[in-house]
Amino acid sequence: MINIENLLQKNNIKGLSYTVVKGSNEITTHSYGVDLKNTGKKQNKLLSACSISRLLTTVDILQAKDEGILDLNDDVNKYLKSWHLEGSAVTTEDLLLNQSGIVDCEASYGTYKLSIGKPSLVDLLDGKTIYVKKKVKVVEHPRKSFVYSDNNFLVLEKLLEDLYDMSYRELVHQKILKPFGMEDSSYLDYDDLNRLKCIYGRDKLGNYIKKEKNIYPYDSVAGLWTTSNDLSKLLAELFKSYNNESDLLLKTETTKEMMSSKGCVDFTGYGVFVYEIRGRKVFHSQGWGEGFQSYMLGFLEDGDGIVVMMNQNPGVDQMDGPIGEIVTAFVEECFSSEC
Repeated sequence: MINIENLLQKNNIKGLSYTVVKGSNEITTHSYGVDLKNTGKKQNKLLSACSISRLLTTVDILQAKDEGILDLNDDVNKYLKSWHLEGSAVTTEDLLLNQSGIVDCEASYGTYKLSIGKPSLVDLLDGKTIYVKKKVKVVEHPRKSFVYSDNNFLVLEKLLEDLYDMSYRELVHQKILKPFGMEDSSYLDYDDLNRLKCIYGRDKLGNYIKKEKNIYPYDSVAGLWTTSNDLSKLLAELFKSYNNESDLLLKTETTKEMMSSKGCVDFTGYGVFVYEIRGRKVFHSQGWGEGFQSYMLGFLEDGDGIVVMMNQNPGVDQMDGPIGEIVTAFVEECFSSEC
């Protein structure tokens, strides 16, 4: 790998952690910067995963499919109990693919505001808060275009709560975090920032952002706080499932469906981006928000992957900044047989 200390100094990064998974099993974590350097190899200080939170939402939906209580091709309104989606009929698969015809309204999905607090899920869906300013509904014909929409996953969160009759947080804890040893992962409210081992986010200049800007009040969309080590455990289970080594997380055929492109574009699977690098199948998931960036990439058939997280928003896309340099170096090592 590249010299991480030099990379952080060059980019004025105060905290970065990355974990490498090899052969679906071997997991190694490295932590750097003044915010993380004393956390040891395990690195148990929590960072915001931002949109990587969607990956756990996706897995929970697919677990419901495997349990036989959800058909991805049914109209989503078949399963929604106390709230219904208006507009053209949309399937759960459409939502997972970001091809539902749902579009986020402008200036939505911001961070926590102390003057407003945390709204209910139904109020968010009904557009009754400043966080989501218009009612979530289908405005375009499904499968006509790809639109990366937070609204899709907000609907999936409601679907999961109605299917299992429990809160989204409780569900993820029971079905993913606890069974797979993700003990350093949680969903936080504003008051939890002081109580738990959380790293505050920083701007591109390295200054801490306001405390409330660390929290997103949408668990399924951007609410997960975790570590690169914990996310690598989920990555390893996805590898094992894909390669028919374990069905503890998902059935093999389900994971293969998740990692296959569908619909009107050739780069989206269920809740992830899928493609090939030099003929090898890969997927990635990424997060970017106030004070944080993260990236997960996996070579599906080899079981080799990497998770990178940092408590800083460098102001450029992940692959154009320090995360991109680390991921690129990892990919090159994989092709030089050193991975």
